[in-house]
Amino acid sequence: MSGFDLAGFGILFVMMALVGAELTLADFRRIARYPRAVWVGTLAQWTLLPLLGVALVALLRPADFVAAGMVLIIAAPGGGISNVFTYLAGANVALSVTLTAVASLGAVLTLPLITALGFERLLGEATAVSVPIAPMIGQLTGLVLLPIGLGMLLRARRPDVPERVGPWMRRLVMIAVVLLFAAGMGNDDSGLAGEVLKAVPLGLAWSVGAMAIGWLTAAALRLEGPERFTFLIEFSVKNVGVAAIVALSGFDRPEFAVFSGAYAMTGYPLAIVLALAFKRLAAARAS
Repeated sequence: MSGFDLAGFGILFVMMALVGAELTLADFRRIARYPRAVWVGTLAQWTLLPLLGVALVALLRPADFVAAGMVLIIAAPGGGISNVFTYLAGANVALSVTLTAVASLGAVLTLPLITALGFERLLGEATAVSVPIAPMIGQLTGLVLLPIGLGMLLRARRPDVPERVGPWMRRLVMIAVVLLFAAGMGNDDSGLAGEVLKAVPLGLAWSVGAMAIGWLTAAALRLEGPERFTFLIEFSVKNVGVAAIVALSGFDRPEFAVFSGAYAMTGYPLAIVLALAFKRLAAARAS
């Protein structure tokens, strides 16, 4: 394993520890409060979002390496940033945290399985990649479950530490992901940095489609407005760092990180704008 790979996996470990540091056992007990919303919402992400990816590939015909990156975004769990966006919107933060927690733990199995299926269905022979499902599950157990558990333990024992160091640690991790992404692109001579801009329309289409699926799923469950917006955010805001690190360090394919860059340029800003608009609309209705 190269130093580049070690750096990527180290960043992923810290990233998931930060996710764990935001969680408590109460977040999992909350499943009993929202059982239908949590389980239907989680299963819908694992099934409907891959179908959205298939539809977009059939409609827009992106390059295979861009499609591979979209698969990794679809397979990635939601990021802790989704809880922040939900808070900005004044939506249901408790439900958001619970959905993020379940998706993060489930990622040990769903990330390799969705990735393997997506690569098999969407990539041509020239880009075909074999996904070692069993070894990948083993790696993710150490890189996802272990740090989440350690983060939760730290929060339980020393709740002041995550509150004090969490904000600047999250900033450092995001900077590290950007630097890793830049290093991966810099090691490639085929001009992939320019491909990120070309993939922006697909990133926007995926984000809008995922938001629509999230909102409609919540509407089908007859959830209220705040919960519907929570679903909109949870379905569309993925952990771009996880997807990029799997592409760069897991598969050693910098081109598979192209869609992560395009998605980060579109999905996150769109989520922020909609969150602020939703909060303003809710305030106007209340007044």
